[in-house]
Amino acid sequence: MNQEKVGKFIAQLRKEKKMTQQELADLLFVDRTTVSKWEVGNNSVSVDDLTKIANIFGITLSEMMIGEKQSEENVDKINTVTVNIIKKNKKFRRYLIYSCSFILILLIVFLSYYFITTYNSLVVYEINGEDNNFSIQNGLMIVSKDKTYIQLGSIKSIDNFDIESIKLYYKKNDLKINLIETTDSFCFYSSTYQNSELQYGDLKYLVPNLFLEVKLSNNEVSNIKLNLVKSYSNNKLYTKTNSNLEQDDINNLDNNIPTYIKENFKLDEEQHSYYLEESKDNKKIKYTYFYDVNVFIVEEIFDKYSESYSYLYPDDFSYSKSNSEQEVIDEFTYSITNKECIMGNCNNDIIEYFKSQYLNKLNVN
Repeated sequence: MNQEKVGKFIAQLRKEKKMTQQELADLLFVDRTTVSKWEVGNNSVSVDDLTKIANIFGITLSEMMIGEKQSEENVDKINTVTVNIIKKNKKFRRYLIYSCSFILILLIVFLSYYFITTYNSLVVYEINGEDNNFSIQNGLMIVSKDKTYIQLGSIKSIDNFDIESIKLYYKKNDLKINLIETTDSFCFYSSTYQNSELQYGDLKYLVPNLFLEVKLSNNEVSNIKLNLVKSYSNNKLYTKTNSNLEQDDINNLDNNIPTYIKENFKLDEEQHSYYLEESKDNKKIKYTYFYDVNVFIVEEIFDKYSESYSYLYPDDFSYSKSNSEQEVIDEFTYSITNKECIMGNCNNDIIEYFKSQYLNKLNVN
């Protein structure tokens, strides 16, 4: 489109209608100087304004774009302009369709990724089992995308024999994989899946094939297949709001949650938890409290390593330290109530640090 020619054509049409620049500007809702700049070729005219001008002077858009009225001599030229406009419109529509389709595909991929990584990302199992020699009650396993916690709860000998040792293991096809061995009747295990006996992908083997071997003081050895019953998972596509909860449930929930957590943490009903994130002293701190199972977890994240503190009410404490590649370089489990080390080399300084910095805020002794 010849900008100068089109400008002169606008001036010609305006003068033929005996119309001033101001009158044309008023019809187009633009400033008079804009019309003046069009007519001398200083500014180009948008297609939208060309369409309006064509309607005002009763000519076609094609005539406006070539800057002359249609005649026998220029009919082919005008038709060519019309064809080009149609082609450009089709090309623009194709571009618009392709762009929208691409954005839609990206949106579907993002939502699919979000769904895969968050749906059913937290599962809680109740553990129980028994045979002729002993029974297990109130066991618990918490599974997330990052960690697995197993606490067997109360292990009791039916004939009141002392328990000399226990071994927790699972079977993967024909392979027996030990998780923990201890001489205590208390059994607690945690895994971050990095350089661990248990990997996240192995949970499909562990859940139906978790076993406990118990050696009693009468030298009898029992092996029992543990029963894992799923009690909770965040597999709902929507979450109930507080308005849909029974009032008794709300009251019981509030009564069991420490005041410090209710006042300072944010509620995540989908995860059945309270959470908080903050940064201080060159580290990022993540707090999570699972109110259904009374588990309090603190993660301190530094540039080159991270430390995780987990407290399972009423007295079980575990610690793990990982490097930047998420490889576990230190971990242990300690019973605060019994004041004894359950697994690993328990560090009293770390335990006291967790108590003073975090546990005392919950008013837990």
